[in-house]
Amino acid sequence: MPERSGFQYASFDWQSYMRFRPAYPPKVYSTVYDHHKANGGSFNSAVDIGAGIGIVSAELVKKFSHVTVTDPSAEYVEAAKAFLAANPKEKVSFLQAKAEDLSTANLPGGEKVDLVAAAASIHWADAEVAVPRIADVLNPGGTFAAWLYGTRLIFDYGENLNAVRAAYYTLWDDMVLARKSAHHIDALNATACRYDHLRFPTDTWTSVRRIHVSPDHLFTQSVGEGFPSHVTADQSVETFDDEKMISREADYEWIEGFLWSLMPDVNLKEFVPERFAALKEAMGGRSYGVRWAFVLVLATRK
Repeated sequence: MPERSGFQYASFDWQSYMRFRPAYPPKVYSTVYDHHKANGGSFNSAVDIGAGIGIVSAELVKKFSHVTVTDPSAEYVEAAKAFLAANPKEKVSFLQAKAEDLSTANLPGGEKVDLVAAAASIHWADAEVAVPRIADVLNPGGTFAAWLYGTRLIFDYGENLNAVRAAYYTLWDDMVLARKSAHHIDALNATACRYDHLRFPTDTWTSVRRIHVSPDHLFTQSVGEGFPSHVTADQSVETFDDEKMISREADYEWIEGFLWSLMPDVNLKEFVPERFAALKEAMGGRSYGVRWAFVLVLATRK
């Protein structure tokens, strides 16, 4: 996972960050918990990897006796401590670590856990290293849950819709493809394949499910050959019933804020000013119905 040291997290506007990110709906958590219970999982301990400021951790502490909040960034860990400060200290612990470095040696009591969650984060990790590490720290019957929404918004309704779509997709494509580092390209390809690159060997994992919203919609572009799929015949590929599971009305200000939240270390208006101007003109001060494609990957430790 990246170190995320490109800007000043200590003075970062976390309230704006959360305002401009779509919230994970209750259906995501209930699906994770139902899968976990159905496969015999306990609710004693969980780990949130790539946790950021702890948005998902705040939900996990409602179900699990203890949650370990992890992130590669020391600044994010400090922000998570503040965000989760209202929880009893015995309920939450904090760890600065990459997913690739997860082990029982750096977990509380050196013990294995019942669930590992990775919300919008596992694409930053080397999955060939991280997934085996996750398996190592899970109890039998434990769950690995990884999920992500696509960043190419689906515009459902509003005036001048075709022009708005074209302006947004051109803007987003320019933003994404400007990131040329190998690390960003790997993350982009992991996102583009909807986490199909995650490998779950049958000697270690069972009950693997890949559950989609709008499976035919492009998450984002891949670069080069992309990543190979590791979806196998024994895995269950499903769709959520509600294609508007993550949706809202959005005006230009909100969409600009959403794009900023995805790349907060980039001055976007200096980066591609003409693209933002074109989107603002196409939207014309109106609000639009937008929704997100989504994937949830679940796997049970044997």
